[in-house]
Amino acid sequence: MDVSTISTTTRVSPMAADLTSTALPVNAAKAVVITTTAPAETFVKLQQTKLDHPKLKFLLGIGGKSSEVLGKTASDRLIRSKFLATILRDLRNWNLDALQKHLQCRIPIMTLNIKESMAENLSSLGISRSKLVLGIPFYGRGWILKDVEKHDLGAGAASRVYSGNHTKESGVWAYYEICQAIKNEGATYHFDEEIAASYAYTPLWWIGYNDVATVRTKVS
Repeated sequence: MDVSTISTTTRVSPMAADLTSTALPVNAAKAVVITTTAPAETFVKLQQTKLDHPKLKFLLGIGGKSSEVLGKTASDRLIRSKFLATILRDLRNWNLDALQKHLQCRIPIMTLNIKESMAENLSSLGISRSKLVLGIPFYGRGWILKDVEKHDLGAGAASRVYSGNHTKESGVWAYYEICQAIKNEGATYHFDEEIAASYAYTPLWWIGYNDVATVRTKVS
């Protein structure tokens, strides 16, 4: 693995990669995401890497899309308890630092949009807020305005905004693409204090997104 080619976040498949401390890009990348269904030997190798790099942090990620298995696990108290006990065992046995949850229970609504109630619930159970990690997307969703004179929240849209060079998807721009568009096209920026939302617009398009102001408000 050539360290010079590593991006800020690097995904590594342990089935096709060397997980030793000399091979993992621990200095070049801020995050190395390892996706695997392999058994415990994966984490045994990572333990040695942590000994070589004491400041390195390992998170155990659990999750997946809606499925029959997930439904049965969540609905049965005994199975749920065994599942949680297994997670705690793995965290301790492998000397992992934290747990990342990404469960996509999309009925009746996607859980990734339910953050405040979950944070309050975890806090009420005694978990320190400083240990909760809030995932905030760095992309925006935009539209072509129906009326060039109407650009406030709730203004009518004719269609999704044209695709960005990075996202390649109409209606979605990456954060840096939004910043470039604001600068290059002279867009007007507005932060709505009532709902803690940022958006920018020109006579042609409107886009809402997260920036420093919204992130600061959400984490506080």
